[in-house]
Amino acid sequence: MTARPPVPPFTRETAIEKVRQGEDGWNTRDPEKVSLAYTEDSRWRNRAEFVTGREQIVAFLTRKWTRELDYRLIKELWAFDGNRIAVRFAYESHDDSGNWYRSYGNENWEFDENGLMAVRHACINDLQIKETDRKYPRAVRAFPAMRGPAKAALAVARMCRTRPGDPATAPVREAWRRLPAWARDEDVAPPHRSRFLCHGDLHLGQLVRHPAPHGPWLLIDVDDLGLGDPAWDLARPAAWYAAGLLPPDVWLRFLDAYRAAGGPAVRADGDPWPELDVPARALTVQTAALAFAKSAAEGRTPDEVEQMMIDACARIASLPHELAAEHSS
Repeated sequence: MTARPPVPPFTRETAIEKVRQGEDGWNTRDPEKVSLAYTEDSRWRNRAEFVTGREQIVAFLTRKWTRELDYRLIKELWAFDGNRIAVRFAYESHDDSGNWYRSYGNENWEFDENGLMAVRHACINDLQIKETDRKYPRAVRAFPAMRGPAKAALAVARMCRTRPGDPATAPVREAWRRLPAWARDEDVAPPHRSRFLCHGDLHLGQLVRHPAPHGPWLLIDVDDLGLGDPAWDLARPAAWYAAGLLPPDVWLRFLDAYRAAGGPAVRADGDPWPELDVPARALTVQTAALAFAKSAAEGRTPDEVEQMMIDACARIASLPHELAAEHSS
């Protein structure tokens, strides 16, 4: 049976991700697609109705979304333990006479070892509302995919065009070759961390106080905003730290603040590098490749900062293969 990550036992991060997947799936209002998140013999209690198996799930959801028109759902993690997750939710819909309702509920979920939901219990109460009282948008804004691997691949291609056959670029090309295919934009990224909203070009220069100097911190330049793995955001300052550009105390202070705020890119404590290693290496290669491309276009050698990123690629390329691949899967 195909796994549907994340799988239990759940952490807070993976439980939240599972809730987001459920919300996104049900908002498609596609019974066949939604049913694939459940085991073949999944057991439900929905209000006072009992459902068993995917065939009955599809029939139930087809009836539901025939009655509940313009359905829009939001879910929130309530609690988790082992292979169980509890959520609270609300959704709005209207019947074919134009009567609007907001439905509030709680769900208890139990998953098998493959991350498929085996048990679902839902208690729901309906409140009739006016259409003008709706709280949830008629449609969800669709964000594009985060383009981390694609941008890195474009940078390497640009380097190869501007410095064809240049032996100085060999360490960058070797560091790139050692990345997994998904990080080079040659394969599909792991799906279990692909639904987070990412800045797309996060570095410390994108954080400003407004109004200066004591206003709240704001994140600027969101042109590359998209859905993907948040590790690609945190990986840029991580790459700068690994290359020696960012002092250790600055990196650790930034990492601690990120964790304290509930940032999803890394686990709440312990070693952050299992999540950051591959994106940080990819961004190191991207930065070094752009350094070679820009310096060639400007008829100069790479400057000191650029050379530090190129040297970091040389260190990556010199690692034994088993170390370079340790966190690549």
